[in-house]
Amino acid sequence: MEDFLSQPSVSCDQITLKVFGISAVYFLCAFFTLGCLLVLWRTLHLAKKKSLIQ
Repeated sequence: MEDFLSQPSVSCDQITLKVFGISAVYFLCAFFTLGCLLVLWRTLHLAKKKSLIQ
């Protein structure tokens, strides 16, 4: 049991977590980018609407 616990189950350079078939790093990067674009679009949309009202 000690031998089993002392050895890493996965090597350090192996990616184990996948979300929708892609690695978690790429998924989180895409999620963050889409979130930023959504916030930017919403901010510009509201600013445009506000300028039309005034």
